[in-house]
Amino acid sequence: MLNWSEDLLVSVGDLIASNSELGSQSTLQHHIRGLFELGLINYQDSEDRRVKLPVPSAKTVKYYEGITKNFLSIYKNVLKIPVLITMIQKLF
Repeated sequence: MLNWSEDLLVSVGDLIASNSELGSQSTLQHHIRGLFELGLINYQDSEDRRVKLPVPSAKTVKYYEGITKNFLSIYKNVLKIPVLITMIQKLF
């Protein structure tokens, strides 16, 4: 997601080559294909028709937007905790 949000597109081949410590090429290809079949990524056309550029699908973008909203909500509530502690201490 980070590369995509910064308009940095990475090909499937580059993903597989740069992540060899995660598994074999066939294993990584299998997982990428699985993400596509689940609708989590789509493939964008590139200048070279042999190269596939995976990009997040609308479903994935919506999922990350939800995570962001939840994280911001939790963060805002955590920031209120010191204020609540101070208020409680003043009561006693």
